Amino acid sequence: LKIALERRPFTPLEMGLRVKVELRVLWCRKRLYSQNFSVATELAEGLAAWQQLSDKCGCVANTSQRSWVLRHVSPRQIQEDWAALAQEYTNILAEGRRNQIEQARHAVALVQQELFRVLDQKVGSNTKLPNDAEAA
Repeated sequence: LKIALERRPFTPLEMGLRVKVELRVLWCRKRLYSQNFSVATELAEGLAAWQQLSDKCGCVANTSQRSWVLRHVSPRQIQEDWAALAQEYTNILAEGRRNQIEQARHAVALVQQELFRVLDQKVGSNTKLPNDAEAA
């Protein structure tokens, strides 16, 4: 590949390079991914999506300090931070070129289930999901 690129340098458009934002939420194995953004034509949008999600992460995507979160952050704050992040993630996918709102809602629901299941196990707080009151 290196030799081929030295002989004929390709542009990002020719190579089809793409980026996407990946978020890991605390202990969850399931990750949230944005749509793919073309490096050649949509890099600004990809960076904006990354910045928007980074701004809304709060404590729920701070994967380097998971044990700190359990010791210092209330389940209510985790719920609030998760709700803000989930809403921003859904908004970004809804605004995408293919309006992936159903995909976003499905991914959010899966991560939310795992997040609060694990939180209940670790904290024993009988944490309610944000939509539990509405469903009742």
